[in-house]
Amino acid sequence: MKLKVNKSAGPFDALFCVGQFFPGSPELLEEFMDYVEGRTQIPLPTYFIGDYGVGAPKVLIVASKNSSNLGFKMDGLKIFITNEWPTGVTNRATSDIPAGISDSAGSDSTISELVAEIKPRYHIAGAKGLFYAREPYSNIDAVHVTRFFGSTMTAVEISMKPSNTTSSPYTFSEQTVHPKETTKRPSDSVSDSQYWRYDVSQKRQKAGARDGKCERGPDCNFKHDLQSKVESYSHRRHGSENANRSKECWFCLSSPSVESHLIISIGESYYCALAKGPLVQDHVLLIPIEHSPSTLSLPQECESELVRFKNNLKLYFKNGGKEAIIFEWVSKRGTHANLQAAPVPSSRVAAVQDIFNMAADKLGFKFVAMKFDNSSDSRKWLRAQFDRNYSFFYVELPDGTILSHLIEENERFPVQFGREVLAGLLNTPERADWRTCKLSKERKQKW
Repeated sequence: MKLKVNKSAGPFDALFCVGQFFPGSPELLEEFMDYVEGRTQIPLPTYFIGDYGVGAPKVLIVASKNSSNLGFKMDGLKIFITNEWPTGVTNRATSDIPAGISDSAGSDSTISELVAEIKPRYHIAGAKGLFYAREPYSNIDAVHVTRFFGSTMTAVEISMKPSNTTSSPYTFSEQTVHPKETTKRPSDSVSDSQYWRYDVSQKRQKAGARDGKCERGPDCNFKHDLQSKVESYSHRRHGSENANRSKECWFCLSSPSVESHLIISIGESYYCALAKGPLVQDHVLLIPIEHSPSTLSLPQECESELVRFKNNLKLYFKNGGKEAIIFEWVSKRGTHANLQAAPVPSSRVAAVQDIFNMAADKLGFKFVAMKFDNSSDSRKWLRAQFDRNYSFFYVELPDGTILSHLIEENERFPVQFGREVLAGLLNTPERADWRTCKLSKERKQKW
């Protein structure tokens, strides 16, 4: 880890290197040698977990042998799991040795050397597909012993479901709740028993119990006060009705009605979910976690996360040869906002603004059009145009153009206007109404 990362985003207590952290061949390990040979100091304890790569064992062995290299913590390991067996594991063994273990296939001398250095309490290997429980053996310069087990299960067998598999003993619907536990459950129903997962009000109460203080002091970069700020704003907007509304709202994560299988990602202020009745495949919604009628009425500090969500969606669509059309219908009588993002083939993007203008002409109004270089500037402008006393519609085009319209009190404006326009553009008028496009749970999961 570079020191500047540790200083800017930390300080961190440890570095965990997971997956294939090292290069695929020993020839590409030169950049690590300064750390291994002590020319460069390792800034914090470093742990390696997972498939390191073919060049890793030699580096780890050198690192573990060097007592001055305190960055690599190899001692005191409880369980060490490898695919290959260590060569020579049956040496000095007195128990019966099953046939096939002495075969060199599935064994690696590098594993032997590494195990001798790290001295795990338990070593489990599975490449041979044979069960073998070796007597415990002592380690040099260590008080504890090591117990080696050869696993009988291959990778294919591990992934199979045995015929005697039962349901999870920890699912609430099948678990008997003992009297002592009843006070810990917020509700008796299955759906309510999962309420704690997404109940932001409960999370805020727990966060508030710390009195807003972090034990790490001014060096902490985590925004502990973000939830309390949003809660304060939420109470100011909705008062005591907010909790009751969230129980009935489709989009509130704490609601029993929320379709959690549609959720893609959950952030601090927004979450991303597939549309319940999609116009096209990958049609998604960006939804405030708070029960807010508009994304434009949320606190300013929520904007950066929304922009990140939008930028990632745009990149994802672009990789598939499409562009994101993003729009929001803000009703002054609305309850929970949702910003819609629909992918449109790049070949049809040039016609999007024209078709929106044609649809506006048919309804008797003109869009206010503004072009911006980035999403942050466009959002600032939209927030300035927004008036909570009026309904509002806007659409963001791929070239940075914003088309917006403030709806007058008696003006007739279709609730699904944005979707209807795009359905016309894509020659799929039958998908203009989301209610006719609702999919079963199984089909949604396939989408």
